[in-house]
This record gives sequence, C-alpha cells and structure tokens, in this order.
Amino acid sequence: MEDINGISYQFLIASDVDRNGIGVELYEIVNDTKIFRAEIFRNDSLKLVQFIGTNSEMPLTVLERLKEVFDSEIPKEYDC
Repeated sequence: MEDINGISYQFLIASDVDRNGIGVELYEIVNDTKIFRAEIFRNDSLKLVQFIGTNSEMPLTVLERLKEVFDSEIPKEYDC
C-alpha cells in the first residue's frame, strides 16, 4: 500500500486467463475497502498494452506511479 497525496492506494499484479494477459491493477483504499480505479494490462492475444480506468478523478502522480510499477514488474515480451 502506498500513500500518495494523502490517499492510500494498492498496486496489484494480476494475470487474467480469460483475457490472456497480465497487468497491474490500481485500487484506492477507503475505510479498509479496495475500490478499483485503473489498470494497465498487457493483452497477449492482441499484442497490445491497454489502459482501463474508471470515471474518477485522481492525481496524475498516481497514474505515473501505476505506469512505473507496470514497467518494472511486467515483462515486455508477449506470451504466444
């Protein structure tokens, strides 16, 4: 869990068999409850990196941190 601008966030690395890929999910922690906010996903079927987000406002620094985690934790090579 990381505190960014006074808000707690969790970054979770997750694979998805149905979508055939792996990504980093971003959750905001509110009253000990995880609320999904965004995801960067490496889609191996489409050979594409995708961004999925909710209609919520958040500091740009949070999205930049999400990208940093994705770049450091997710392999660049697509699985066939």
